[in-house]
Amino acid sequence: MSDQAILRFWTLVACVSYFLDEQRAAQNTLQTWGEARRAIQREHQRNLVSWIGHQFQSGATAQQICAQLAL
Repeated sequence: MSDQAILRFWTLVACVSYFLDEQRAAQNTLQTWGEARRAIQREHQRNLVSWIGHQFQSGATAQQICAQLAL
């Protein structure tokens, strides 16, 4: 790894650490970064399922939804 690659890696680690710590602090029930990450994943999954449901209700086909998701 080059010096620049190592610096980029640790910069990303610092950003993720800060983000997860802020998320953890915003919700008093979360105690670890892992719990914060899992809570964020669950929220994104709920949002995705909700969006897909709205697309189907609007008359979109499965093929159109896949194209929007670039699948």
